Amino acid sequence: MAIMQHKPNRVEDAVTKLTPMIHKLAHKFARNHKSNDFDDLVQNGYCGLLDAYDRYDSNAGSAFSSYAYQWIWAWMNDDRRKAYKLYNNTGFKPIEETDAGAYTMPLDDLVDSNAMIERMDPTTRAIHVARQQGYSYREISEAMETLGKPMTLHQVRNLHIKALEG
Repeated sequence: MAIMQHKPNRVEDAVTKLTPMIHKLAHKFARNHKSNDFDDLVQNGYCGLLDAYDRYDSNAGSAFSSYAYQWIWAWMNDDRRKAYKLYNNTGFKPIEETDAGAYTMPLDDLVDSNAMIERMDPTTRAIHVARQQGYSYREISEAMETLGKPMTLHQVRNLHIKALEG
């Protein structure tokens, strides 16, 4: 990876020199966050590089490549967050009204939810009910800490997903 102390005169030079860094970061994000598409991450990396090119101040005291790295990472991380919200929504699909006025759910969504909830331990049941009420895993995690059962966001999420799968 090329270290660029100064901002290049042309944006094309910055793109040429920092493309390996963008690809390396995209590989890291794609590997660590399995829901992200590599090509989308690369595109976001280039957007971050263009942002860095426009905003770089040579008087700030940092190398251009270091500054660009932060912007590239930020753009990719933003894409990761959006993809996480898109692919990790554990809420139920809404019930739809038919032409006859009756309410139905798609057949593949039908489960015996009462039996599933009864099998859950009290902590998991409380998490499930909170998710159905629209609380995020972070909010549930913070509430569990105030109740004297400290759990990280990931522990709450994994416990809930495990209960829904089993």
